[in-house]
Amino acid sequence: MARYIIDVARSESNDGDHKPKLDVSRILHNQLGFTTIYLKKYQHSKIDQHFLIDHRIHAKLAGLKLNSNDVVLVNYPLYSGAKFSTHLLNYLKEHRVRTIALIHDLDSLRFAWSIFGTLEQEAAYLNQYDYVITHNQRMTAKLQSVGLTTETVELELFDYLSNAKSQTNSESYKNNLTFAGNLNKATFLQDFQVHAPLHVDLYGKTNNPQQLEASLDYHGSCSPEELASKMGHGFGLVWDGKQTSEISGLFGNYLKYNNPYKVSSYFSAGMPVIVWEQAAICEFVRKNNVGISVAGLGQLQEKVAQITSSQFTDMLRNVKHIKQKINAGEYITTAVSKCME
Repeated sequence: MARYIIDVARSESNDGDHKPKLDVSRILHNQLGFTTIYLKKYQHSKIDQHFLIDHRIHAKLAGLKLNSNDVVLVNYPLYSGAKFSTHLLNYLKEHRVRTIALIHDLDSLRFAWSIFGTLEQEAAYLNQYDYVITHNQRMTAKLQSVGLTTETVELELFDYLSNAKSQTNSESYKNNLTFAGNLNKATFLQDFQVHAPLHVDLYGKTNNPQQLEASLDYHGSCSPEELASKMGHGFGLVWDGKQTSEISGLFGNYLKYNNPYKVSSYFSAGMPVIVWEQAAICEFVRKNNVGISVAGLGQLQEKVAQITSSQFTDMLRNVKHIKQKINAGEYITTAVSKCME
């Protein structure tokens, strides 16, 4: 049995967008013997698209001599267009391999559109896979409500590989908060004012650092590995959108179903998290006692003040257990193994 991962070649950057898929490739190679096949990203052309797409797929995959004993996992979405994704899946089905779609994002939920159109149309495409690995039970239920019928497995949490030594966390840092990510789309940071003893550190790219609220401490943008070495004190904040009072619109709707990779980066740095109480990941946080939830950021001052030293120490101990699992690749290894039973 041969085992492959199909992904699209991409360049390195500091934004961390590529790390989830790179980690999947490394983990499954080391744990389950998968080999990653990188396809060149397809760009729309006025020339015969079908010919160009088929040529690119055959050039990369024909030499593998795929058959019904093989397993192919696709890091979904590939961001190469609906035609490319459809042709690729048809090629795999023609060779009768066992196919697995590992969902990293669902654009029809995230942006209210995808390369396939609506969520119903995206579910119809995913139905052509033998297995679909979703983020959590909520995402599974949502997809099934619009027509997903293929076998599903819940990932539960994204793994996170890192060799960095993060800052040592302790109860003395419980008033420290870190927010890391694309600050350009986190426009709530323009109005997110904090007061002592709370302190907020920001990491990530922004086109207008002067627009960040003055009470926040901005440290610039850096690579995921460098960021991991700088983080580690207090809580990691998971928030999105324009408002501090709530997360509304598309951002809020998406958080009700997805598992943000940001959560795993905080856990890997040894930090409990603060999440929106309506987010899907909130169930994991509460079940494992690895953070707190809020309805709005206006509750932070009071909520953090109520946490005792003993409670924060308990959270740190639980986070350490989760950190060991995600650093070892346990979640994706378990999910993919279920698909191969």
